[in-house]
Amino acid sequence: MGITPFKSSGRGPAILRNCILGVWVLMFAFKQSTTFMARNSGEVTEIVAGLLIIFFSLYDTYVRREKNDVWGIPTWILGGLILTIGILFYLYKNPFA
Repeated sequence: MGITPFKSSGRGPAILRNCILGVWVLMFAFKQSTTFMARNSGEVTEIVAGLLIIFFSLYDTYVRREKNDVWGIPTWILGGLILTIGILFYLYKNPFA
């Protein structure tokens, strides 16, 4: 039995945990292979995890008809926040100029 955050419903906490940890493990494995991944592994992890969280939470919401939230916030919004943070940090580290 896992620890569930207060006021959560559905598979929201599991989606967050599994996507973030799964992508983190994959990025750690690929970090040794390319210079890009070594420089930007944190940002890429946040971007991919955010996209997966959004995808799986919307899948559960619209296909499985299951409500997902963590602390009363829909899981897809949390995924969007993680995605936005990853994009902002990536753009800060790698400016277009």
